[in-house]
Amino acid sequence: MKHTIGNVSTSYIIRLILDDLDTYITAGKREFNFCSEIENTSVEDMIANWLEWFNDYPQGILSDELKEIKREIGELMGNMSIWSHHTEEREEFLRYFSNYFGEYTGFFKLVKDVYIEELKDDLLY
Repeated sequence: MKHTIGNVSTSYIIRLILDDLDTYITAGKREFNFCSEIENTSVEDMIANWLEWFNDYPQGILSDELKEIKREIGELMGNMSIWSHHTEEREEFLRYFSNYFGEYTGFFKLVKDVYIEELKDDLLY
């Protein structure tokens, strides 16, 4: 896929981000603070650079790539602690998403879109 850095795959980066997001939601802490202005690790810098590509979401991403990225996010979200039938809790999860991604609004919007779509699918069953 286009959105790789060196030999690091899109799937791996998405997994790092969503695993850390889940920890942030459930435990209130994060392993990767890629929004920090102070001494990021090389992994945090890599994630920040990768997330910058999404700031113009959905522009700049090929349709097939976007479908694959959304599919990957949806699959990984299935294992996260973000599913609730209560509107207030779902809104709180969206606030966590926003706080976690900070200035990286494009990827936040993408994750939010996938989450809402998955909720719609879940509520239909």
